[in-house]
Amino acid sequence: IMFNNSSEENILNKLVEPNTYNLPNTSSIMSTLLIQYAIIDFEQNIHLASQEQMHFINTDLEKSMTLKAPAGSGKTSAILLKAVLEKLKNPSLKIVIIKPTNLACDILSKKLLDTVEHAIVELDLSSIVILTPTQFKESTPKSIDLIICDDTEFYEDTFLLSIKNSSNKRKLIFVENATSPDEYYFTETFRATNKDVFFYEANEHAKVLQIVSSLLLTCQAKDILIVSTPLTRQKLQDDFDEFIESDSVEIDSTQSLINQNFNHILLANYDDTVSLEAKYVLLMDIALIDVKKLEYAYSLCSQSVYIVYDMESENLELLRNNFESNKNT
Repeated sequence: IMFNNSSEENILNKLVEPNTYNLPNTSSIMSTLLIQYAIIDFEQNIHLASQEQMHFINTDLEKSMTLKAPAGSGKTSAILLKAVLEKLKNPSLKIVIIKPTNLACDILSKKLLDTVEHAIVELDLSSIVILTPTQFKESTPKSIDLIICDDTEFYEDTFLLSIKNSSNKRKLIFVENATSPDEYYFTETFRATNKDVFFYEANEHAKVLQIVSSLLLTCQAKDILIVSTPLTRQKLQDDFDEFIESDSVEIDSTQSLINQNFNHILLANYDDTVSLEAKYVLLMDIALIDVKKLEYAYSLCSQSVYIVYDMESENLELLRNNFESNKNT
């Protein structure tokens, strides 16, 4: 309808200048036609997959594949789109995607529904099952053709080994947060790469309260995510109840999406951050956390990261070397 009886030149003009012709933008048009390349972010904006992501999505399934890429590079979106493409190629295919937590499973399920709802094709979603490791072990679906393990650094080695040893004729895809290039590796991302990074050496609780109070002058409470250890999170909850007018909620990744409230300041443990996103992320207790989980938590933000610490540490030096754009004390 949009391009009927149009010359090639007019078609290109309509794509390049959509507002002139009252059309959706190019990414929206193309991702509707090519669902396997449509990435929908947490603000419901639509992006086209990068060339690297398209290469991974289009590659024929192998016995075992490993996708390695830095946190925040769109790996989870790519494996979701690969599952979609494999279903389009073979509608009878049975696929299981494994995510670390119940919350992460629900968020991915919602993203799958959003993606398919936007497209002009029909897809049987009942044969794409998204499970936690516990759910997979307790009730492994029968006749699985493809298993995709996302965020493998959050799983026990024994679980990953059991997947590999029981594969039979199943195809396997393992997804790791890593900075070392591999056959399947992403360097590009649709996410903003020019985010600001601020380091503060101070009393962690007092400084976080100050930063949050300042952010709330210009942003909504739901835009803020604070990541810490469980003990610090509990102390922060008490401080927020007393000193901050906006409510805060503790993220519990063992609960489903429907039981979460994302309209307040979010407080999360490092193990609860899988699949979360926010405009502003504050990181605490960095000396006590595995550096891969720190890098993952860093990747959750779209605008600014605030790293608050009360002592020097090896992790702090690694974060500085990798991410620092500004330093404030």
